[in-house]
Amino acid sequence: MVKKKEKMVIDLALKEKVTKLEYEALEKTLAKEFGDQASVILSIFFIEDLDTDPDSEMVEHWIQREL
Repeated sequence: MVKKKEKMVIDLALKEKVTKLEYEALEKTLAKEFGDQASVILSIFFIEDLDTDPDSEMVEHWIQREL
């Protein structure tokens, strides 16, 4: 169980950007494994690209490189 969660976090960290649909799928998957902490985990790794149209199918979430 721990290895599965570790792999999920590592796979997430390796992504550079995702589409809105991919982000939503990640959100659901993480919610199943991490519960309420899923949104916190996503906010650690991704920031929303505020220059894109929020209704667009291709809203991208960029990985945060600087902490």
